[in-house]
Amino acid sequence: GVSGGGDSLFLALLMKKWMEGKKMFPHAFVVDHRLRPDSYQEALTAMITLSRWGIASTLLPWEGLKPAGNIQKKARDARKNLLAHGCIARNIPFLFLGHHYNDHMETHMMRLRKKSAVRGLASISAISCDMGIFWARPLLFFSKKKVLQSLQALGVPWAKDPSNNCLDFERTRVRLALCNSPLARERFYKKRLHQYGKNRLQEDCWAQRLMKKSILFEETFATINLLRFATAPLSQQAVALCFVLKYVRGTIKQFKQAQIFSLLAALLKGGSFVCTINGCLVKKHQHTVLVFREWSAITHAVSLRLSCAASSQRILWDNRFILHLNLSAPSNLWVGPLLKKHALPPHQKIPFQKMQKRAQQKPFPLPLDATKGLPCLWCDQKLLAVLFPSTLGGGVVAEPHLQGFVDSIVQKVLTVKNTFIAFYPVFSFEQK
Repeated sequence: GVSGGGDSLFLALLMKKWMEGKKMFPHAFVVDHRLRPDSYQEALTAMITLSRWGIASTLLPWEGLKPAGNIQKKARDARKNLLAHGCIARNIPFLFLGHHYNDHMETHMMRLRKKSAVRGLASISAISCDMGIFWARPLLFFSKKKVLQSLQALGVPWAKDPSNNCLDFERTRVRLALCNSPLARERFYKKRLHQYGKNRLQEDCWAQRLMKKSILFEETFATINLLRFATAPLSQQAVALCFVLKYVRGTIKQFKQAQIFSLLAALLKGGSFVCTINGCLVKKHQHTVLVFREWSAITHAVSLRLSCAASSQRILWDNRFILHLNLSAPSNLWVGPLLKKHALPPHQKIPFQKMQKRAQQKPFPLPLDATKGLPCLWCDQKLLAVLFPSTLGGGVVAEPHLQGFVDSIVQKVLTVKNTFIAFYPVFSFEQK
């Protein structure tokens, strides 16, 4: 991702040099937020610079109405969404970002003021997996001063964002305070930040062990065995539960600490329990907890119409599915959530005891609440099919006689992006 600033341009040049001789070629995404009159010209200047270096680039404009308040956060979310969809469309699994040590420290100080927990105080992750791609930040422990000095030595100009000097933003005020802090205090902050990072890594290892023995990750939902889950300390339970919720929801949206501990308290009590939390549906029955994507929270709809220059297309839907499309798709087809007026057959429910390890069994129907969270194929306002992940055999459930028609449109419906399975393999419970 390239913004035209010094840090992202330096990263692009660094990646170009690193990939030489490895038979790899970088592709840069230049985001135009359209928040300032000269933003488009700055984006074009960055693309021209990248072209001189032999780096292909794509312009990603932020279209539509711009928010009136909380502009930095909403612009950051929009940029992340544009970059993720750009990578998915071009089958790019790794995205490199130019966050440097100063960004790392500013985020830490902002979270310290908000009294974040240890995981939040660890600040920015060097690598994470979200929305189907890996987000890598190789400059995280390089200061901005060193980055700009390197560009000056190479004679490379860069754009300066005037909003970085606006004191209306909290990050600008924190940046100014850090610039005026003594060198000894800066070294203390760096040492403390490193320790928080080690603590977060240790928490991740503990949570991984807990999930291996107590949680089963399926394509669209997760199952928790409370008898095994409750044996771990409360702090480990909280981290593991966060991972489960993020996996089911499909994105690394931060959950408030109070929400997580309140949900844990309710789950560890006796009796049945049903609740929703940030786009997830949580159902508890006896010693089993099922976590699904909340049906009513799915609002994402995408058209299957392809651009004239494209022969195929990959679409990210609801941050959980990647759809492969070809030119045979009519223009009035789109993928969206299931509406409440369309009922699904009741036989989709299956007892928990019949779940086995995916590799050792034939595909079986999903539970009803999981099936509701699957993508649906629509023609205008008519429901054509509910699409199953490929690991369940593909196909449709709503209109079986449309099987051949659907297969000619959607080449392959991939499984959930396995946002956290990449780090935490699928484990199953021992069969009774």
